[in-house]
Amino acid sequence: MESNPQKEAPRKTIDHHLLNRIYLIFGTVVLILLTYTTLQTLSLPSLKSILENQAKTLSKLDEVKKDLTALRKEQETNKTTMQEIKKLQEEIAILKKESRKESSIDILGLADIALGRTANSYMASAEATQETGFLTIKDRWKSVDVHLEKNSSSKIIGQALLGKTYGYIKKEGSYYYFALSPSVKGWIHEQFVSETGK
Repeated sequence: MESNPQKEAPRKTIDHHLLNRIYLIFGTVVLILLTYTTLQTLSLPSLKSILENQAKTLSKLDEVKKDLTALRKEQETNKTTMQEIKKLQEEIAILKKESRKESSIDILGLADIALGRTANSYMASAEATQETGFLTIKDRWKSVDVHLEKNSSSKIIGQALLGKTYGYIKKEGSYYYFALSPSVKGWIHEQFVSETGK
């Protein structure tokens, strides 16, 4: 029996194509297996490393967050402190203004009156302040100087006005010690006043 060359040729071609396909499939499977093993070998340590780095980064972020929270609290404390300092500075400025006013009044000799203080008012707290009688200014004057001490050359601390009645505490020589106001007491010469029954 003779073989037919036409029939055999297609069979060889089919076998050759089939063999190429088998090689191709086998090569692909081997390549996939090699890739898979390589990736598995390389990826697991890399993934572990990446996860460890991520955990470290998250830990550092938590630390930074805590630091930021502490800084915010510190800033709030500093802000409150600065507000308190500003209030104190404002109060100091007000006190300085009042001090300047006091100084300008003191230049006029009236600081003790403005502050409700006189040397006699300090002494008067120790002395009895019972009024022993009453005084009025004589009609010849509209106002009369009241002195810190019982002499006309001492500091003038205010003026007694015509038409007002003042309670006096004591009389020494020719001077009356009396209350010009509840907080200011001074001396006035008898030539300017008359005693009255109130």
